[in-house]
Amino acid sequence: MGIQEDWNADGPENFVFEILEVVKVKDDPHFDLRDELTLLEQIWLEKLQPIGDRGYNTDTTIREA
Repeated sequence: MGIQEDWNADGPENFVFEILEVVKVKDDPHFDLRDELTLLEQIWLEKLQPIGDRGYNTDTTIREA
């Protein structure tokens, strides 16, 4: 089942949204927000392993930085 089906079946009161990390935007001409977000996504996917029964991700691959 996907997240939308679970949302419809179980209702929003059964979901929790949390801020895992706040991106610190740097005043640096080489800072790339997209790269920073991709890196943080990789880090949290490795920590949480939200694949299969543990989450809604279908595989371990994510977008490239």
